[in-house]
Amino acid sequence: MVYLHEEFKNTDEILLQIKILSSRIYFDRIDEDDIDTICLEAQSAAPTFKGLKFIALRLSDSESDYSATSLWNDSRERPSGERINNQPSELEEIIHALTGCKYILGGAIGLFDGSIDSVFKGSAVNCSRYLSRLFSEQWDNMENPLIIWSKET
Repeated sequence: MVYLHEEFKNTDEILLQIKILSSRIYFDRIDEDDIDTICLEAQSAAPTFKGLKFIALRLSDSESDYSATSLWNDSRERPSGERINNQPSELEEIIHALTGCKYILGGAIGLFDGSIDSVFKGSAVNCSRYLSRLFSEQWDNMENPLIIWSKET
């Protein structure tokens, strides 16, 4: 989920810019309960998000699948030096693009299956670093975090 700057009114243009980031970003088949939960957590952690327009999106292996396992595994399997040498995985590229997009004030990335176990809030840079540390963990052993970033943090 990404929250948009108030001055950007053309949502279609923003959707197109986001979709250009990866063929694995989808804007449909998103569970409304998940959206509501993420909204409440994000607005609690970053009150400046209240009342802002947001776009809910999902990252997955294919349009018909909710899983992003191959994206996660590709990020896990890369030696840490590859990320340092400007060769990020596709998942890292997507996250960096979303956190750096001029249209986006902040957002929430949910890495959970079922429920949120923890919330991490910080700047876009700190959230990217936190995510990079998570790539060393097996998906099934992870703490199911919701990661919230704000450019105002």
